[in-house]
Amino acid sequence: MGTQSTTAEEKIGRLAARTHGVVTRAQLLAAGVTAKEVASRVRKRALLRVHPGVYRVGHRAPSVPATYLAAVFAAGQGAVLCGLAAAYLWGLIRGKPPQAEVLATSKRHVQGVKTRRSRQLHPAEVTSFNAIPVTTVARTLVDLAAELN
Repeated sequence: MGTQSTTAEEKIGRLAARTHGVVTRAQLLAAGVTAKEVASRVRKRALLRVHPGVYRVGHRAPSVPATYLAAVFAAGQGAVLCGLAAAYLWGLIRGKPPQAEVLATSKRHVQGVKTRRSRQLHPAEVTSFNAIPVTTVARTLVDLAAELN
């Protein structure tokens, strides 16, 4: 029996299944999808650009978690969801989902995303919830203390 090669669609599908249908160019390339295959899928709108280097896989109506994860991906390595967006994700606040807010270790400007900079995030203040890097509940509450009455 020969080994069956994995198609680009299968590679993309596996990635997207773990990340709310949101993938980065770097993730695609690391999974073995070629730059040419990425460009072709962008042209055909099978990959929809959300932010530079961040794509939704074939869906036009992203969920709140997909929107938040795309913002985290766009802010770069080590970025996490924070502030009101983290509070919403944790279920600490209700109502309309707030704008994505991201804490990153480098200065970033991401269109449509509120970004804050922290030189270093303490590992005890960062976790993952629903596959999204996010500040812990305790850190989120401390951040909100300055914003909410």
